[in-house]
Order: sequence, then structure tokens, then C-alpha cells
Amino acid sequence: MGDLALLTIAAVWLLLLGLGALVIRRELQLLQDRLADIGTAPMDGIAVGSFAPRTPGLARDDVVLFLFGDCEPCHDAADMVRRALVPSRFLCVVNDGTVPGSAASVLELLPSDARTVTGDLARTARERFEVHSAPFGVAVVDGLVAAKGNLRSSADLDRLAHLANDHHPLAVLQTHEHRA
Repeated sequence: MGDLALLTIAAVWLLLLGLGALVIRRELQLLQDRLADIGTAPMDGIAVGSFAPRTPGLARDDVVLFLFGDCEPCHDAADMVRRALVPSRFLCVVNDGTVPGSAASVLELLPSDARTVTGDLARTARERFEVHSAPFGVAVVDGLVAAKGNLRSSADLDRLAHLANDHHPLAVLQTHEHRA
């Protein structure tokens, strides 16, 4: 077999590998889009290390919580904010979800000093942060996304709060239940 034949075979294999990689990439993107449409996207939120999008009420070091009114775990997250020592350290972005007007049920659970974003501003914030599922949290440190994730328990919220609060003088890690 000559050099030209080997070179031709190698070129064909590289072409096939390249096409295969493109097909796999396309299929993964379609899967991610389908998951995002149903609110369970595995890669929710903008990339860690990105600049936090401009959002009304967002501080340089902050914890942004994304909540839906028709989501029971979101009600639990709102209750965690209510029990926090300094609820104002959280920026709660509250949307209706699939039930119109349901955001009010989450807003009722939040304390009066909690910072909230609702309505069109909440929808814009969710789009800018690329969040599709809830409850979801983003820790912002020095204006950058430092961590993000689904909020399945108070430990998840504490982890995000700890990151943001290491750079902020107010503490929110302890709740009224845990104070000595």
C-alpha cells in the first residue's frame, strides 16, 4: 500500500470522526433544549466565572434565588429565607411558573425585608441568568458567578450563602432555629 493510499484512508477516517462529533454535539444540544423546556435542564444557569447579569437589586456579593409560585420545593426555599438571620441578603426572583398568579404564594412566605424581583423584571432576570428550573440559586462574589445549583435542602442554600457572605459583612448562615 502506497503513501497516497494511507493518506487517503487517514483523511476519510478524520472526516468520518469529525462528522460523528458534529452529530453527537447536535444531539446533546437538542437533548439539553428539550430538558430546558420542561424545567429540568442539567446545565441551568450561566457559567461559573461569568459576570453576573445586571439585575435590579443585585449586590456585588449576593445570593440570587430563583423561585416559582407553583413549586412546592420553592415554598420550602422561601421558608428557609424567612428563617435566615438576615433575609435581606438574598435576592429572590419570583415567577408564576405554569399557574398564573401563583408567585403571590411564595411572596407571602418571604419576610417583609426580603429583597424580591417579580413580574417582567423577574422573567428578564431568569432569562439573563439562563435559569429554567427552580428552586435554583446563584452565589455572586465580586460581581462574578461563583457557584450555582438546585436547592434541594438548607445545606445547598447554606453553601451558596457561605460563598457570598465570606465577602460580605452580614451573616446569613444561621437560622433563628440554630442560634444559641
